[in-house]
Amino acid sequence: VFGPDLEVIQSLGERIEGILSMVDGTRSVFAQRVTGGYFLDIDVDRDQIARYGLTVADVQDVIMTAIGGKRITQTIENQERYSISVRYPRELRDDVDALRRVLVPTPAGAQIPLGQLADIGFSTGPPMLTDEDAQLVGYVFVDVMDRDLGSYVDEARETVAAQLDVPPGYRLEWSGQYEYMLRVRDKLRTVLPLTLGLIFLLLYLNFRSVTETLIVLLSVPFALVGSIWFILALDYNLSVAVWVGMIAIAGV
Repeated sequence: VFGPDLEVIQSLGERIEGILSMVDGTRSVFAQRVTGGYFLDIDVDRDQIARYGLTVADVQDVIMTAIGGKRITQTIENQERYSISVRYPRELRDDVDALRRVLVPTPAGAQIPLGQLADIGFSTGPPMLTDEDAQLVGYVFVDVMDRDLGSYVDEARETVAAQLDVPPGYRLEWSGQYEYMLRVRDKLRTVLPLTLGLIFLLLYLNFRSVTETLIVLLSVPFALVGSIWFILALDYNLSVAVWVGMIAIAGV
């Protein structure tokens, strides 16, 4: 799902998830949650820290040590080196009031609580930004079973188009294995005629007779009957591997 707003992208993805779950052949479907991340924001008040002769780097150094963890030294054991980092325990890092009480040393030797130098609170936002073709994108992952991919996507596309109204500025693309299948199909449209033409040429060079060449070449479809029957009997779907095998049979 492509578009300019993550909230709308997630809403469309969740609606598509519900629609595709009802399509025959869907084993599982999951719409990526592109919003809903939970973050701790610390907004440093530059005017306030300037009154105490502090810089943003001074405050960030304390924050990094208390919350993010700061490497202070390393220990050497035999030939192995291990970094040693320190930070507050989780129960303090998850407590906003405790973080507000973190002391920041000033050049004058005073200790100022972090809550007086910055606004601290939790906020929501996207856990990760994903884009393609210079547009924000959200993915809907679908697992198909007991059905060939081509017919499934055709039905799913029609169902989504009938039940989902896509706002202007947003668009849907079907990708993954289906996109790969379309590329292979386009290549086979070129490869198959060239292969048959090459086989005809080689047979003609061998027999020096158009009639005998056509007799041999026209027997190829009968050789493929067995493979078609086996595909139907074993309930296999046509795939790239099957097409390659049929081309090999056509090579007589």
